[in-house]
Amino acid sequence: MRRTAHHGSTMSLTISIRQAQREHLRDMLAINTESAPGVSLLTSGDLNHIVQTASVTWVALVNEQVAGYTIAFTPSAAYEGEEFGWFQSRVRDFLYVDQIAVSASQRSRGIGAVLYEKLEQFAERNQLWSLVCEVNMNPPNPGSMAFHQRRGFTEIERLGTADGRHVALLHKRLQAAPGEITNADQTFESGDAALRRAI
Repeated sequence: MRRTAHHGSTMSLTISIRQAQREHLRDMLAINTESAPGVSLLTSGDLNHIVQTASVTWVALVNEQVAGYTIAFTPSAAYEGEEFGWFQSRVRDFLYVDQIAVSASQRSRGIGAVLYEKLEQFAERNQLWSLVCEVNMNPPNPGSMAFHQRRGFTEIERLGTADGRHVALLHKRLQAAPGEITNADQTFESGDAALRRAI
């Protein structure tokens, strides 16, 4: 997938989204390291395992150089992340965005938005009607929270993780599943109560 992002009146950027290959892993690790603590740090072993098990592992290329990446899982994925497990027990037909990160030198150029557009297309093609993710509250990540709010995500819960983070769990409804009746003022139950199955 090639996409041109426009910024201002004179600048444009051609972004290619591709399946991550082994030759991309070094650059993905470098972006992961510089993006922490906004994303969880990965070792080379972690990333090699993820490439083999994740439902989505894509890189965003600018001039054939890795400018960003995303990792995502469908509900049936064999993944043991705490946040993924929370969504797995409460939400159906979702795509969990585990990580999305952009190189510091390429930020604010529309790369994250293009990755999310591609994720939404993937989700809908696979009859997954929600995107879900988490954003760190402690340590805080206000830039990521603002980005997700602009893209239509809403906070549905907060979670303390075993590694000491405090995260906001976010949800974006893409569209109604076929035959589903939705309620415009639908709300989410907090605490230990289950989310309404309509999501």
